[in-house]
Amino acid sequence: IAFGGRTLKKDDKAKYFNSPESIIYNKSKSTMYGLFQAKRAISKADKCFIVEGYADVISMHQAGIENVIASSGTALTDGHIHLLHRFTQNVTELFDCDEAGIKAALRGIDLLLKAGMNLKVLLLPEGEDPDSFAQSHSSSEVEQYINEKEADFITFKTGILLKDSKNDPIKRAKAISEVVDSIALIPSQITQAVYAKECAKMFDIQEEMLLHEIQTKLRKIREDDFNRKKREEEQQQEQFDGPITDIASHKKQNLAVNPIGKDYPYKQEEEIIRYIIKYGMSQFSTYYDEQGNIFSMTVVEHINTEIEADQIHFSIPI
Repeated sequence: IAFGGRTLKKDDKAKYFNSPESIIYNKSKSTMYGLFQAKRAISKADKCFIVEGYADVISMHQAGIENVIASSGTALTDGHIHLLHRFTQNVTELFDCDEAGIKAALRGIDLLLKAGMNLKVLLLPEGEDPDSFAQSHSSSEVEQYINEKEADFITFKTGILLKDSKNDPIKRAKAISEVVDSIALIPSQITQAVYAKECAKMFDIQEEMLLHEIQTKLRKIREDDFNRKKREEEQQQEQFDGPITDIASHKKQNLAVNPIGKDYPYKQEEEIIRYIIKYGMSQFSTYYDEQGNIFSMTVVEHINTEIEADQIHFSIPI
């Protein structure tokens, strides 16, 4: 879908060079290098390793570790995480043990946690990146290092923040607040409670105090989400200048907002509806469950499964 490469010049400001973005290629939102080749291995292992660059992915594959993809030098986005969510909830970020690698790992933590991912982080030995490490070690050595050194996000983040705080109480309080910010993003309350207990041990403070702080953060998150949605609804209402009463008026108003004149996404939505009406109950495919039982899937079941997996919603509810 596109070309990408690393610069060979040390004085180049840009580290990566890529084809221009297009309808099918959006590096920062919907493209993860190596996902096509790795998706079966990710599903089988129920785990995915995220590295930075193309060479990292290739060398890891050559070392026998195929459930690995690259963010290609960009920060993780909701689009990237959505792609991964279809294959696994278990992610390990693999980064260089330098300041840039640590910052990259910290940037991706909150987005992954918010999406309900089970996150671990692994920093390689100083001076190594996944490419060089995989080339200088055997497959078994790479796997052994991963198994021994990967840590859950709270151990990693706490260790990094405490390293900078030393005996400074102000920095220590800020470190606790940053960890609590991350825990508050986790959708599961049970997981939140487990991490709060672990965090209380590491910082040597009362668990109840942490839980109270998490609830305070959660209220703030809900308030911010509510205000954001309210603003969006008000803006949408101003654009449409009145309630949407039927499909025809919805289309007309949407075209007024988008003067390009394109009927997107209605053409695609109408095409899906046409398939459902015409072929909905026809058998589409068969599949096996974990016990080996065979099931058939109709066209409408397949379409519904794909739409739910991608979290797509029709623009007109009716």
